[in-house]
Amino acid sequence: MKSKVFVMAAIVAAMMGSALPARAQVSPDKAEVLYYLPKTTIALEVEYEEVTYQQGPFYQYSERYLGTKNIVKENVTQCELKTVRINTKTEADENRSYTFTPSVMAGTNKFVLNAQGILEGFNIAYKEHKTKGDEKIKKEHPEKDFNILPLLEEQMMASSTAKMAEGAAKQIYHIREARMNLISGEVDKMPADGESMKLMLKQLQQEEDQLTALFVGKITRVKKSRIVLIEPEKKQDEVAFRFSKHYGVVDNNDLSGEPYYITIEGIKKVYATEAGKKKMGVSDIYYNVPGYATVICTDGEKTLAKKNIAIAQWGIAVPLAKDAMRAGAVVRFNPRTGALMGVQ
Repeated sequence: MKSKVFVMAAIVAAMMGSALPARAQVSPDKAEVLYYLPKTTIALEVEYEEVTYQQGPFYQYSERYLGTKNIVKENVTQCELKTVRINTKTEADENRSYTFTPSVMAGTNKFVLNAQGILEGFNIAYKEHKTKGDEKIKKEHPEKDFNILPLLEEQMMASSTAKMAEGAAKQIYHIREARMNLISGEVDKMPADGESMKLMLKQLQQEEDQLTALFVGKITRVKKSRIVLIEPEKKQDEVAFRFSKHYGVVDNNDLSGEPYYITIEGIKKVYATEAGKKKMGVSDIYYNVPGYATVICTDGEKTLAKKNIAIAQWGIAVPLAKDAMRAGAVVRFNPRTGALMGVQ
């Protein structure tokens, strides 16, 4: 149905009353409301871990002073793929827009469109929906520089790196000795209670870890995530994304990354029609009977994720029966698929 007057957010707010925070004084009997059925996009959520190996400034002296060869020998960052999840993203389908006139419909004093213009129902409460877009999820950025504050003035004033390393090693052994004396009770003044004891032991451990890292290096792990959007057309082993051990998720044409594939198999796929709109006993309100697909993500050999999902635009637009729009009726539609959820 083509609209003569399209009413946007201000009309929606006015018709919904208290359901939306914004309101506008507009006469509904002179306007039609434009709404959309939803459209589905496949969203692969790729979770990976960025591991940074950082060489300690005293790494050459780790075996001499600490007796260990298990150290970070070079500065390098590597990415490790952890999981792939199959989700969906919903947006308005501009190819399937409809209108209705609130003034000629019984019991429609309150209707709800979401922020995308998708009709969610009649006589229901407004609820904000948040969806993930094609962007990286917020990441943590931990401190990567070495903290040399645990070194005493004597070590900091040393004339060479070797002398600084020697002083740092002595300080590590002093901390270990102090911890052992604290645990065995061989100190002049013991902590007042168990909590104080735990706090002191924790502080000593933190200082030792900071000093030890100057020799053995640091390994920092940061969890990251990337959303890859894919249009749900039929696909068979097409490259969904590439993953680089140095950069994480990269573009499909970036050969520095290994390919990961997607297969989309239609279970039910029938396109929307306008049939039945003029039949007796039907309203001007359309809902959607979605299609379905099986989505499979692999590395070429092993299946990483598999899921059956609803594809809204593979479905059929169906007019709602007029008797469902009786006065005061509560009608709910699924904002992700457009399906009729119930009439009360």
